[in-house]
Amino acid sequence: MVMVPFRYEKFIKELIYLVESREVPMSRIDDAVARILRVKFVAGVFEHPFADKSLQDTVGCKVIFWAQHVLHSPC
Repeated sequence: MVMVPFRYEKFIKELIYLVESREVPMSRIDDAVARILRVKFVAGVFEHPFADKSLQDTVGCKVIFWAQHVLHSPC
């Protein structure tokens, strides 16, 4: 599996070329998709596909607080 946050359009074009030229077998793509979907299923993404927007201001606040605390602490 490849995670491409930037320039994903270029990655997609190159991957399509590699699959069409048979350098990357389609079975490899199918396997990667199956593994990704399996993890999402186990994580419950399909049962609860949307986050509760009322929690967006609180989710991660403790983690961010402690990260800021650690980063600004004298060594």
